[in-house]
Amino acid sequence: MPQPFTLVDDQKDHPRLEEKHNKNYQRTLLLGKAAIDKLRKENKEITYKSIAEETKNLDSEKKGIHSNSVKRNADLYNYYKSHSNTYARKKALEERKKSYKIKSKPKGFEHIKPDRNKADVRKKLNRLTKKELIEHIIEAEDI
Repeated sequence: MPQPFTLVDDQKDHPRLEEKHNKNYQRTLLLGKAAIDKLRKENKEITYKSIAEETKNLDSEKKGIHSNSVKRNADLYNYYKSHSNTYARKKALEERKKSYKIKSKPKGFEHIKPDRNKADVRKKLNRLTKKELIEHIIEAEDI
């Protein structure tokens, strides 16, 4: 996540760059927050795209901000995370997916030799249809 603008040695002669960057950073932050607040008030989904569209309506220049600006502006991204219902749903889904992953080696596979020729096994499994593979996995899990 990009941090607020800092000058490197070769840019110290260009204070206008820092000034312009800070001005754009603040503009993005203010427009983004205003858009998020308006979307929340109207009970609409808060997504990158909806924020970008709403900022065009709020901006006096009618330029708005790009949807990626929400991610690139650290302060706005934190505000988005704390107010977005779609972000919360995505995080909850990721947590559920993590809990489904197999955490340890399944029992019942002791008969499989660790030094077997995996190329032969792969060749054998490639010949099976999708249904046969599913049945093969179900049978393996029942062991």
